[in-house]
Amino acid sequence: QTVFLQGGRTPCNSKRLIQKGHNNINQDRLQALREAKHTDITFLVGRDGDQASIKANSTILLATVPSIATLLDGGINDQTVPASTSAPTPIVIPTSAPSAETAGERTILLPECKPTHVQCALRYIYAGDVSFLDTPAMAEQDNLQQLVIVANHFHCWKLKLIVEAELIHNHLAQETLIDLLLFAHQHGCIVLKDEAVRMAAADAVTLLNHVCFGKLAEHPDVMKEIHIHHRGGTAQGGTDDKYDKMSMLALYQLLEECEDTALETYMQRASLSKFVRSAMLEAAEKKQNVV
Repeated sequence: QTVFLQGGRTPCNSKRLIQKGHNNINQDRLQALREAKHTDITFLVGRDGDQASIKANSTILLATVPSIATLLDGGINDQTVPASTSAPTPIVIPTSAPSAETAGERTILLPECKPTHVQCALRYIYAGDVSFLDTPAMAEQDNLQQLVIVANHFHCWKLKLIVEAELIHNHLAQETLIDLLLFAHQHGCIVLKDEAVRMAAADAVTLLNHVCFGKLAEHPDVMKEIHIHHRGGTAQGGTDDKYDKMSMLALYQLLEECEDTALETYMQRASLSKFVRSAMLEAAEKKQNVV
């Protein structure tokens, strides 16, 4: 695809031009986030000495992650504190009168999160930026797990999937298996849990001798899933075809090959298998028609 620039005859690659435009827009959004421009939401993150106020624009957040409305609607208007709170320790909110610029802003309390992780999540929501994952500190297992928790708070399932994949590729191993499996179970990380269950089922002897097996034994529902996989079971309600036997990570990787297919939500295994099966069938039919 080519377009001709105004007043000239030199062809220019339109895809490259569009991508450059998108990059410029994303950089502008990141700058707006850094400089707290046009904000109407304040996230009060952390506790005590590690507490920070992070400002954002609700329109951008809602346009990118519509389901974040649940979090935003729970904000405190006009920076006031409710008469009573179930928080275990006091949460301090600025009590000064709001200025013309801050009037009507809402404050969202995230006492259990850390400012660094909330900033990373906002960078992704604002501009699709995941460059923070390339930093040694943020690539650590604990920080990735905290990012998953923030992504859950923000209902940002796409970021959650990306971080789950990072945990699988860089941290899922025999020594971390049980901790990551139980973390995935607790926080609804379907893809990470699927990979961990498969790893556990593949080597029952090593699992039984794992130093943390006692913690796993406290979760009979998870043990049952491992047992089903160990016996070669497939997803409940599946068709027992190749898609039902594939890991969820492999299913998502198949979808990346389908250019015209886009996921709209975080899917359970049965729904994902059905979606991939349909997408691959449609792609095969299109290829056949072209031939």
